[in-house]
Amino acid sequence: MSYLNNSRLIFSGTFQADVSTVNNDARHFDNALWEPRFQDFQKPDGTEDGWWNPIGSGAFRLIGCRVSSVHYRDGTSTSSVAEDAAVGLMVGGANDRVARPGRAR
Repeated sequence: MSYLNNSRLIFSGTFQADVSTVNNDARHFDNALWEPRFQDFQKPDGTEDGWWNPIGSGAFRLIGCRVSSVHYRDGTSTSSVAEDAAVGLMVGGANDRVARPGRAR
């Protein structure tokens, strides 16, 4: 049995991400050709280097997300709070910090 067969929560809302744009350029994946300038901000002359946000931290935050429906292992689903108390609950993280890649909670 796969872990993907368990109940699923469908939610919607907004997210905020501080992405690094260094990996937007395939040339930056070749260690043999890597240049330190690839971590510099894009210049007005069009030199892309690290694009528009090379120093992105990888932080990610869910904002105002709520469960809109629940889907069960047997194929049924509901969007009614009367049928499943999870409907309408907020989905989010800590209010005083954002999730960062590679850090266990």
